Amino acid sequence: MIPYLSASEIMIRGLKDENNEYLQQTFLVKQVSQRGRSVFSKKTFKKGDYVIEYKGTCKEYDEHEFRALHATYEKNGELSYCLEFSVEGKKYLIDATREFEFGIARLINYAKNPNLKLFRPLVVENGKNPRIAIYAATNISVGEELFWDYFSSLNPAKCLLSSNNAELDEIKWIYSRRLKTGKITYKLPKRRISERSGVCVICYKYLKKLSNHLITTHGVSEKGQRQKMILEGRSLKIGDALDAIKPDVKRRRKLTCHICSRDYFQLSTHLARVHKLSPELRRYHVESSKKM
Repeated sequence: MIPYLSASEIMIRGLKDENNEYLQQTFLVKQVSQRGRSVFSKKTFKKGDYVIEYKGTCKEYDEHEFRALHATYEKNGELSYCLEFSVEGKKYLIDATREFEFGIARLINYAKNPNLKLFRPLVVENGKNPRIAIYAATNISVGEELFWDYFSSLNPAKCLLSSNNAELDEIKWIYSRRLKTGKITYKLPKRRISERSGVCVICYKYLKKLSNHLITTHGVSEKGQRQKMILEGRSLKIGDALDAIKPDVKRRRKLTCHICSRDYFQLSTHLARVHKLSPELRRYHVESSKKM
């Protein structure tokens, strides 16, 4: 009869038994387009099985030391593979940046729907620093690419992807998701178009509630059409708005006041406020100024 082992006992046994031979027989590292180096499984794992240790130099976390270490790696053109976690109020750091022989776990890429998870920190030997075991979150088949979620496991990990993937598009990396088929998809959130203010492309007025104006004044009920009109209005320069959308519409020009010999866009308003003219006289001055 097989003795029952708790999850902690399974992880501790895996940490003790892991060696270089196990790593070579179980994992394959190869280049993947858009993600750089990635890790693939050579054997099957059942959900809950021990997979690999996040191996590196483990020590108590010090902010100044970490910043200096990160600056050194950046100066040398190296990627920093550091994992932070806390145990019993103490903060630790595992630096796997230069763990070239046994540091396969550092090359496992990120995905929101991972097939691996990090187990809580375990002290395998008394007086030694805690260690991090990675276990199978789902059933894993032969040849399947391995992923884990950098942000939901333990404390947020300051791990980086390969330079190729990071330089590709950081936004796509953040919103990447692993499908059940093993492929990676990048589903970016839809950018909501602000409908509060903008220039109306029909009456050429700047309005604080442009979407409401298009509905109530111009009867544009379709949301897609309103959004298109809002974007079209925002792409125009203020001075060229009329010419860009309706070249046949004449731009309003300044009219000359015959009394003070100055030009005004709103000549009728000027005549009423400054010269106190009656509507009939204002109309006469405007028409005569247009003929000039």
